[in-house]
Order: sequence, then structure tokens, then C-alpha cells
Amino acid sequence: LQALGYSAGAPSFEGGDPTYIVECSSNVRCPEGLPLAGCPAANYGVACVNCAANHFDDNGLCMSCSDSNFVVWPLIVAIVFGLVGLVIVYKFATRVDRSSRDSVATIIIAAGLILAI
Repeated sequence: LQALGYSAGAPSFEGGDPTYIVECSSNVRCPEGLPLAGCPAANYGVACVNCAANHFDDNGLCMSCSDSNFVVWPLIVAIVFGLVGLVIVYKFATRVDRSSRDSVATIIIAAGLILAI
């Protein structure tokens, strides 16, 4: 069995020594008690650093993409604020006086610079 924090490859023949022994980047990737060349969950490879297809690395463990707790409401709120901002900019931009148009141009340029950073 593998020691905590280490990954060992399966031996080439029954009763042989492991093909490799490497230190893992975290104890989560290489917990104690796994068989040689064994990895937890959907991790695989040397030191269990790779994730299976449709999985992502979450602090050392590979989690299924379908089990992800992606929340949609922040995206919806951002879209609503963006639309409200566009309406406000449109209202200022269509005013007749020049100072309003200059203010809108300044705001748009500043927002572009902020997004570029």
C-alpha cells in the first residue's frame, strides 16, 4: 500500500518493487492506504495529477463537471446591470447639449481602459 503523500507505480512482476515512487503535490491526491498505482476518485497518472475526461481539479481531487455547483444568478445580475448601464448611457448620449455627449464619451473611454486592465 502507498504511504501518505507518495505515489508508487505498480511492480513489473508479482512481488517486485514499485516501478517508481514519487512525492505528491498534496496529501489529498495521494492518501494513505491505496494500492500501488492507485489514485482517489477520478485522478490518474504518476502522482495522481491528471483528471479523467469531464472532470476538473478542485484542490487536488478531480470532481465531475456535471456535479459542479455553478450558480447562474450572478451572471443574470451582471447582465441586468449591464443593460441598465447601456440604457443610461443611451439617454445621456442622445441629449442635445454637448456637455452630456462629452461626459458619455469620457465614461465609455474610462470603462474601456478599466476593462483593458
